Amino acid sequence: MNGISFLVYKKCPNALEFLIRIFERAWTEKSIPVSWQRAIIILLAKSTELNDPAEFRPVTLFNAEGRLFFTLMHRRLSDYTLKHGYIIT
Repeated sequence: MNGISFLVYKKCPNALEFLIRIFERAWTEKSIPVSWQRAIIILLAKSTELNDPAEFRPVTLFNAEGRLFFTLMHRRLSDYTLKHGYIIT
């Protein structure tokens, strides 16, 4: 949404370090930036039949930063719940 791709954080260590500090602050303050909470839905056509709504597939676009943050949060939460027996696989 903001035009910054994952490639920026893969290729630029300084940008990644800055992003990690932002993640740590969001985590400790328990405050998620609003831009990370929003997404845009793009409809992609499955076929050439554009008159039928069932022929479209929704794809959600997030900010790279929000996607990375929530992926890390998901992993931490999953590890914690599995480790403490809240979820039995």
